[in-house]
Order: sequence, then C-alpha cells, then structure tokens
Amino acid sequence: DENVERILVDYFTEMFTSSDPLEVDKTCEVVAGKLNDDQVRWFSQPFAREEVEEAILQMHPLKAPGPDGLPTLFYQKYWKIVGTEVCMRVLDILNNSTSPESVNNTHIVLILKCKNPNSPKDFRPISLCNVIIKIVTKTIANRIKPILPEIIDEEQSVLLVVDL
Repeated sequence: DENVERILVDYFTEMFTSSDPLEVDKTCEVVAGKLNDDQVRWFSQPFAREEVEEAILQMHPLKAPGPDGLPTLFYQKYWKIVGTEVCMRVLDILNNSTSPESVNNTHIVLILKCKNPNSPKDFRPISLCNVIIKIVTKTIANRIKPILPEIIDEEQSVLLVVDL
C-alpha cells in the first residue's frame, strides 16, 4: 500500500536526516585540537593499496550482499583477478573524493521487532551496501582506530564498536 510506504519513508527519513550538518565543523575543530602534528600528517596522507587489501581480508566473507549481489567472499576468493581494479576504485573514492552513484546504492531492509507491527517504530532498518563501499569504510575505520584513544575519552569509549 502506497500510504504505508509513505509513512515508513517519512519516518526513517526524519530519523536519519541530520538536522544540523554544520556540527561536522565543530567536531573537526575538537578532533584537530587533540592530535599532534605527526598524527595529523599521518592521518592526512593518501590511502595506499596495502590498506585496502588489509581491509578486505578483515571483512566477514558471508555477510549479506548489497545491490551488486556479490558477498565479500567473491572479492576475497578472486582477489588476484579483481584486486587491482577494486583497489583503483576504492583508492579513487578515498583519495580523490570521487564516487559513482552506483557505488553508494544500498538496499534498506526492515526487520520486525515484534510480531504485530503497528508503527514504524516496530521495525529496525538495516542497510545492505555494496562491498566496494564496505571496503571504503573498513579502510577508513582501520586508519582511525589507532588515534581513537587520543580523541575519545576513556569513559566514552564504551560507546565504540570494538571491532571497527
């Protein structure tokens, strides 16, 4: 029913849309003040092929695939064939801020939280992303992981996912 679809789209759009994207600037200022010059230089250097390869090897091989229909296992198993092209694409996204729209395509699936849903709150959305975007985010997470203790207070660290 189109009405149900509209209700769900509106609800989750409101939930996941930033009301103040300018807060990013404030966050960057705080983070920049907590890193020394060497850390800033290290973090600012271009990403390398080795970082991409490390990320793909760390990823769970059988997580649900995204719109491309390929699980991580495909990329891991056929890395000798697809690795160069995948690395070039990932590094282009990371180092040149280029991203074909198709890379960002994501399937959003709603998982029931209860047996008889009555409102959008009764669903939990999960995103099924293309593996290329997963590699991009894992590569970034690996780069960030060593400096997290410098920018996040120990008391706040319980909020972080242990396996970035």
